[in-house]
Amino acid sequence: MNRLITVLLTTLFFHLFSGGYGVLLFSQSGTGSFDLAHTLVAFGYQFILFLLLSLHRYTFYLLIPPIFLAASIAAYFSSQLGIEIDRNVLAAVFATDYQEASEILSGELLLYAAVSLLASLSVVFIYKYFVYARSSPRGSHEASKRRFGLVMAVVLLGALGFRLYHYPPSYLLRPFSLNVLQVPSPPEEIQRIAQLIWPGSTFGMPEKSTYKGRIRYDLYQAKTGKRLRLHASRGDFSIKTRYVKHTYDRNGVHLETRFYWPDYLSTYRLNNFTPFSLASELFHYTKHRIALSRAAAKLVDISTFPSYINPDRANNLTVVLIIGESARADHFQLNGYRRPTNPELSRIPRLVNFSRVWSCAASTTIAIPCLLTRMTAQDLPDSYNKSATKTYIYQPVATENSFISLFNKHQFTTAWFSLNQNSGRKNAPISVMLQESDDIRFLSTGTDGALLSELDNFLSEVDGPALIILHTRGSHWRYRSRYPRNFARYRTTCKKNLPSKCRQADLINAYDNSILYTDYFISEVIQRLEDRKAIMVYTSDHGESLGEEGVFTHSVMSRPEQRAVPMLWWVSADFERQNPKVLTALKSHQAEPISHDYLFHSILDCAGIKSTVVDTRFSLCAQ
Repeated sequence: MNRLITVLLTTLFFHLFSGGYGVLLFSQSGTGSFDLAHTLVAFGYQFILFLLLSLHRYTFYLLIPPIFLAASIAAYFSSQLGIEIDRNVLAAVFATDYQEASEILSGELLLYAAVSLLASLSVVFIYKYFVYARSSPRGSHEASKRRFGLVMAVVLLGALGFRLYHYPPSYLLRPFSLNVLQVPSPPEEIQRIAQLIWPGSTFGMPEKSTYKGRIRYDLYQAKTGKRLRLHASRGDFSIKTRYVKHTYDRNGVHLETRFYWPDYLSTYRLNNFTPFSLASELFHYTKHRIALSRAAAKLVDISTFPSYINPDRANNLTVVLIIGESARADHFQLNGYRRPTNPELSRIPRLVNFSRVWSCAASTTIAIPCLLTRMTAQDLPDSYNKSATKTYIYQPVATENSFISLFNKHQFTTAWFSLNQNSGRKNAPISVMLQESDDIRFLSTGTDGALLSELDNFLSEVDGPALIILHTRGSHWRYRSRYPRNFARYRTTCKKNLPSKCRQADLINAYDNSILYTDYFISEVIQRLEDRKAIMVYTSDHGESLGEEGVFTHSVMSRPEQRAVPMLWWVSADFERQNPKVLTALKSHQAEPISHDYLFHSILDCAGIKSTVVDTRFSLCAQ
């Protein structure tokens, strides 16, 4: 009996202190809603797990604290950042470094973890005293239990108060979750009807699909990222909870309410519930890493394809590609932004600005392979391309190696200098690409300006044509860490560890300061190339959300501000004198809508490298 009571308390504490009152993490289903049926099923699964762990005291002592801790951290990121923990997020966690991890650590996260860890230690002590303390003398055992009970009462009341602060008691009294909305066609009615029922909410565009011959739509709440599933129906429409169906007319007037019992067996799978979902995703992540290493060995080497070089254009040519980070086009003064964020670049001659550029992806891991290879957004899974929530991919996305291999083939000295260890050395989809470079350098600290000294050293040593890729930190969160103090033109900035905790005006100030520093960095690179025969290209891997409709940072493909990125091309006077048609061609394309798909073909064509893999229809240097 003592064992069952202890396991029951363990399961209850797990819900209260590691899942946020039963806010379950559905890694597979993508929901995160609270409802009575799922809570009871989850409670049963977790009770069985903890009962099995209790069969031996050391399994209970050693496994309960990390299970509580992992679930609590996952719940924090789900509620605060809208990130559901799956195999791709785990890949991001294992690929990160201390510098980036420290930028999202906060006192609130540590408090979440501390409360959960304290709760886990509480049940461990309860287990010890009530299950495995029978050998103690009766009197001392009873006294120990009383003292322990008093201490635990104080601890649990304090921890419960913390949880109630973040999740109001009314949350416990909400047994049903609105997650299925049946509406009439056409789809234009969907958003209007949804806003009648949920006034004040903002919804993304509905995504149409067909299921078992029936048309349905997915509608995402912009702020929470939660999905509403909508089925085309007759003239009225209905909202379904887990057990009740409410029918309304087109004007939102309630017509009737009926009870029904839907088929939820598919959502009751074991791996839909914490902590089983975490274990399942960790297993799949391990399988993925093995598959990724095998896929890397099978990349098609494009340097083996027929190619030749224009010796007049490539002779002593220096090509510099600057890969920015999280820069959005509409915060560049060159694109009409109201603030002077490009004072240096605005004065530079032979600079061609492309104002209508669309990124391949909304996350670095996918965008960089897109930039360096022939891969396009059409090669990505539909689930990623259409995602309205934060989505990560760490699968092998490219089938060929990068254009670096072709530069190597034609006797260019190649270099990769980066401030992004987690998006380079430790990140397999990217590290496979950069390993082709002759000279690879990672800087662990500092702002982007630290790359300038590496560039100076390389340029002083290199003899002949060269390709240099500078992978910057740009405008990645935290924005205040991306620029020196003397670039803090807009003074009132956000000092929080989570962008959602900041005033939007302060967030934008810090972000604009980072763009201002990017302007300085690019101009400094150009200055070092002025006396050379050179080409400089700058583009960002993706954009950034700054609180639009409650969305922050990136990794949401459906957000336009995360896809519209800046792109700049510059040629030196020496290069223009020898190749006047190139600058003319660049200018002729600058008003056209283009994408990252153009970079691979353009950079090779502009450098004078011709190959069967280069499609001049996508070259900005071709007229």
